[in-house]
Amino acid sequence: LCDPFEQSLVVVRTSSIPNSGEGLFARVPLPEDTIVSYYNGIRIPQSRVDNREWEENSNTITLEEEDEDEDEKGTSIDVPPPYDKTTSYCASLGHKVNHTFDEARQNCIYSHCDHPRFGPIRCI
Repeated sequence: LCDPFEQSLVVVRTSSIPNSGEGLFARVPLPEDTIVSYYNGIRIPQSRVDNREWEENSNTITLEEEDEDEDEKGTSIDVPPPYDKTTSYCASLGHKVNHTFDEARQNCIYSHCDHPRFGPIRCI
């Protein structure tokens, strides 16, 4: 079930970045500091993310740096194959944002939010 809020603001299309697959694009002009998409998926320990190949982390984002009650390094949100395709999963679309580490080219930020359906997650 797609999120109607996201559907009103963004659309998934083929990315113009070579070898990037799908990307997330604005449907309408977006004012600064507007939440446009949510990043939800499966919660996994950060140690699992750290111990696997980089390619397996293409749709993974840190939710919590450290778990308060454990000696664990924290929790991440993962959207693993085949759920990285919108034909399999579209309840949130944040995993479709193509991120760059080049600060001059960044046009969005990731933040924490409390989603009414998913609870604590990340948003864009």
